[in-house]
Amino acid sequence: MNNTEPIKIKTIPKLFLFFFKMAHP
Repeated sequence: MNNTEPIKIKTIPKLFLFFFKMAHP
C-alpha cells in the first residue's frame, strides 16, 4: 500500500527536466 513511492519517483525527474528545460531553452 505504498502508492506514494512510485509517484514521487516519477514526479521528481519530471520536475527536474522541466526546470532544466526552462533554464536551458
